[in-house]
Amino acid sequence: MQNEITLTQSEIEMIQLKREQEALKEREAKLKKSAENEKQILAQKAQMKKNLDYSRAQIAATKAFLDEFGPDWKLQIDTQNVKYAVRNYLGDDKWEDVWEEYQIQETARIVNGKYTVTVKEHVTSGNSWGYGQKNRGFKMFLSGPGVEWAYEKKALGRVSTLIKKYDEVTEAIRYREEQVQKQASAKDKTIAKMKELYPDATVEGGRGGEYANSWNRTGWFDYDTVTITFANGITIKYRVYADMSLGRKEMTFPKMETAYDLMDVMNSVTFNK
Repeated sequence: MQNEITLTQSEIEMIQLKREQEALKEREAKLKKSAENEKQILAQKAQMKKNLDYSRAQIAATKAFLDEFGPDWKLQIDTQNVKYAVRNYLGDDKWEDVWEEYQIQETARIVNGKYTVTVKEHVTSGNSWGYGQKNRGFKMFLSGPGVEWAYEKKALGRVSTLIKKYDEVTEAIRYREEQVQKQASAKDKTIAKMKELYPDATVEGGRGGEYANSWNRTGWFDYDTVTITFANGITIKYRVYADMSLGRKEMTFPKMETAYDLMDVMNSVTFNK
C-alpha cells in the first residue's frame, strides 16, 4: 500500500494560487496576441483605404492627362484582386488564419499600340540618404519601342513634351525600316543587273562586316555584299549601298601562284579609250 501524502492547508492554497497564476498568465498571453492581431487588422484596413484613395486619384490624374492626347491614345484600366491577411505562426511551419479580406485595385494607363504612358506620383529626394523627400504630384512615364531606358525613367509633366518624344522615336523607327527595305531592294536590283550584264558570270548575295574604327576595333557593323565570278575565274566582292552604288572589298584572280603571275595578267589587260 502506497503512503498517502497529506498536504497542509497552506500548501493546498499555494498550489491553487500557482494554478491561478498560470491560468492568468495564459489568459494574459492570449489577450496580448489578440490585441496585436487587432492592431494588425486595423493597419491592414488603413492600408486598404490608402490604396483605394491612391487608385482613385491615379485614375483621375490619368484621365486628366488623356484629355490632351489625340484620338489614337486610349485609356486602359487594369484590375488586380489583392488579398490582405493577418496570420499567426504556430511553429513547425504551421499558421493560423486570423483575418483576411480581398480588394479590387484599379490602375489606369494610356496606350497607343506598343507604347504605354504610365501615370504615378513622382517622389524626389533631397540627398542620397532620402532626406528632404518631396512629392511632385502625378507625372507621366513613356515606354515602348525606341524609347531609351534612361528616358523611360524620366517624369514628364507636359503632354506636349511626351508627344514630341513619341513622334521622334516613331519617325526614327519608320526611317530605319525604310532604309532596310531600300537596302534590300538595292541588293536585289544589283544582283539582277549583274546577271543581265554578265550572263556567263555567277552572282551571289551575302553579308559582310567591319569595324568603324579598325585601330581599336570598335563600332562593328554589317552590310550587304554581292560577289560576282566571271567566266575567266576572276572574282570581285562589292559592298552594296542603299543607292545601289558599289564599294569594292575584294578581288581575286585564278591560278596566281606568285606576285609576278599577277603582274603578268595585269600587264596584259587593255582598256577601251
